[in-house]
Amino acid sequence: MLEILQNIFTSNQFIPHGHCYLWKPGLVGLNILSDSLIALAYYSIPLLLVTIVRKRGDLPFDWIFILFGTFIVACGTGHLLEIWTLWHPIYWISGLVKALTAIVSVATGIVLLSLVPKILTLPSPAQLEEANRKLETEIEKRYLVEEKLHLAMDNIPQFLFWKDKNSVYQGCNRNFALAAGLNNPEDIVGLTDYELAWKREESDFFRQCDARVMTTDTPEYHIIETQLQADGTQTWVDTNKVPLHNDEGNVIGILGTYEDITARKLAEEELQATVAELRALFAAMSDVIIVMDAKGSYLKIAPTNPSLSYKPPRDLIGKTLHEVFPKAEADAFLCNIRRALEQRQTVNTEYSMIIGNNEYWFANSISPIQEDSVIIVARDITERKILEKELAMREQLLNLFITAAPVGMCILDDQLRYLQVNEALAETICGLDVERFIGRPIGEVIPHVAPLIEPIYRRILTTGESVLNVEGCSEKAEQPGVMCHWVASQFAIPGEDGKPMAIGAIVADISDRKRAENALRQSETELRKKNQQLEHTLQELQRTQEQLIQSEKMSSLGQLVAGVAHEINNPISFIYGNLTHVSEYTQELLSLVCLYQQHYPQPSAEIETLSEELDLDFLAQDLPKILSSMKNGATRIREIVLSLRNFSRLDEAEVKAVNIHEGIDNTLLILQNRLHSQALAWEKGGRHAEIKIIKEYGKLPPVKCYAGQLNQVFLNILTNAIDALDMKAGDKGLGTGGKGLETGDKGLGKSPSNSQFPIPNPQSPIPEIRISTELQGNDWVVVRIADNGCGMTQEVRRRLFDPFFTTKPVGKGTGLGLSISYQIVKKHGGILQCVSAPTQGAEFVIRIPIQQKVGIGNC
Repeated sequence: MLEILQNIFTSNQFIPHGHCYLWKPGLVGLNILSDSLIALAYYSIPLLLVTIVRKRGDLPFDWIFILFGTFIVACGTGHLLEIWTLWHPIYWISGLVKALTAIVSVATGIVLLSLVPKILTLPSPAQLEEANRKLETEIEKRYLVEEKLHLAMDNIPQFLFWKDKNSVYQGCNRNFALAAGLNNPEDIVGLTDYELAWKREESDFFRQCDARVMTTDTPEYHIIETQLQADGTQTWVDTNKVPLHNDEGNVIGILGTYEDITARKLAEEELQATVAELRALFAAMSDVIIVMDAKGSYLKIAPTNPSLSYKPPRDLIGKTLHEVFPKAEADAFLCNIRRALEQRQTVNTEYSMIIGNNEYWFANSISPIQEDSVIIVARDITERKILEKELAMREQLLNLFITAAPVGMCILDDQLRYLQVNEALAETICGLDVERFIGRPIGEVIPHVAPLIEPIYRRILTTGESVLNVEGCSEKAEQPGVMCHWVASQFAIPGEDGKPMAIGAIVADISDRKRAENALRQSETELRKKNQQLEHTLQELQRTQEQLIQSEKMSSLGQLVAGVAHEINNPISFIYGNLTHVSEYTQELLSLVCLYQQHYPQPSAEIETLSEELDLDFLAQDLPKILSSMKNGATRIREIVLSLRNFSRLDEAEVKAVNIHEGIDNTLLILQNRLHSQALAWEKGGRHAEIKIIKEYGKLPPVKCYAGQLNQVFLNILTNAIDALDMKAGDKGLGTGGKGLETGDKGLGKSPSNSQFPIPNPQSPIPEIRISTELQGNDWVVVRIADNGCGMTQEVRRRLFDPFFTTKPVGKGTGLGLSISYQIVKKHGGILQCVSAPTQGAEFVIRIPIQQKVGIGNC
């Protein structure tokens, strides 16, 4: 094998080919040039073939070009070896290359031989051109069909779309594109529902439906759903979806259509609402509604009031009137039905019918609805018929009542003409027959009364308001000199529109009453004069009685006070006198005990135990204090007894000179209990203040007076001041309103403008009573008692000194205190005044002379 290879690749055995050409340059060069060009051409041809195959991938039998290229390359290589063997005799290699070329050539020939029948079947260029022309024609036709299809798709009212298996849009018509917010249908290719104008939940629903149709390979029709449009409106759509298949029958997507049914949905909702309204209307109606044909056959019966149906509705449908009612009634019904159909207008009738055991009245309305059918509405008017019957009876009774009434009655129309008059008015009051009134105006029948009553009647017709109890006096017609006194009440009778359409009048003859009134008026005048005399006498008796009562009370009170003072004074004197000795004895005993303690500092156990139990040191300190308190109490009781005696003044029955200040102080001492009670009232009201007594005494000489009576004045005024403070503490003031100070009546006078004793501040939280005295000139003493209580109104001050007048609750006062005080001061030749206003407190001013006139008498 090695030897063979060495023989192939060695050239020592042969001579170069150039020797055959005798190395003639021309011949050698010619062969070199020719072989080079041939080799170049052979190598370029395969390159061109490869380029053609690559460029034209649709060429048939492209593999044959590879064989051609190999064959040509082999030939080119042979020519290059011819050039090489001119100098290098490698004839074996050259022979092998030629053998390879031969093999490839033979193979190519064989392949071509087998391809010749197929190649012969390929169309010629002319045939290809004809085929192209036909293809262009088919493409144009298909384009036209597609254009028409697109035109049809874009103009149908439905919305059309199709998707692939991933629910990605592959196309749609123009309506769908506009609804999705796109300008052209081509813009939807490659988009999903999430990228369009729908809501997220709508897109989810669309894709779920798509998946279900493609998975089950089952179309779904009339899917009712909502869809948000690109313009923001919400619509209802009716969708159909079918699966799309390829040639193998596999599902490759879906085709969908839908149409906008919003108007239909709204119409359905309106229809449902209308049906509900009709049902509610039928349920609320009490009328019987029936549809019949021209022959009187029952076609329909509305479910309004089956209880008023002659028979149950299921027993009437399909039957005729003659099968249901007696012949006479059926003929009458049928006649009215035919008349309504012939005249093409509603026919109204009324009839009665026995249903069950009761009679019912109906108002029938028969209206044509088609050429041969009518609708009958039968309304139950049984109650109306009963009311009409009752109304006729009442009208008859009213006529009988008006005719038989003992007072005059009449009715006039809006022209003031008499429509109805009874005998009591015509004959008794006016003196005329009834027939002369009917249909005639007032001015013609009773002209002498017309000027009085016509304006009243016209005002009633205008305003509709009644005019009651108008009295008058007129002469009876045709009876000169006979006068009739009457009283009339007139009222409007309204029409259907509520406006007055007539006037009713009731007139009573009061001639006898007028005569009795005149007689009574004369008796009343005489009685009033006698009453005035009795009232004057009664006032005098009351004044005398109250003076006697007060004198008796003061006498009894004085005797009681004197007796009590005497009975208390003796034991108190005994107690007071012995307290001094008890105090001395106690001090001596305590001194003795102290001395024992000094000399016997260590007493027996029994004495020491008793000493500790009694707390001897505390007894030694507290016992003198107790005795001192007892002495102060005894002194206080002696002062009270003395004040009681001084206040009663039983030993001063005549006018004497007394100290005014002493009388005031004694009175305050008597009222200590009331003052303490008032302090407690203020504390309960949350103010925690005691009544503050402010004394502003001036220098006064002794005043001649009845000391007991004057003390009574002080007592009454101070008691009223305490009551006023009590009412203020309980927020029970007299009246409200008003500012400043005003003066009452009965000669109370005015508060002096130069007074240096002002009323206590009414806004002060502390209850105060201010008592001041002063000397005016050389002849008068003035005592002012003021408080900052609730004050009083002008009406109260006006009646302040009237007997038995009081503002206190029942059982709290008699109303005599201030009246008696006023009389006491007046009979002393003095003046009692009051200055007060609501919430501003009150001030009483007592002004009495220092010297009394002789013989002023007892009060």
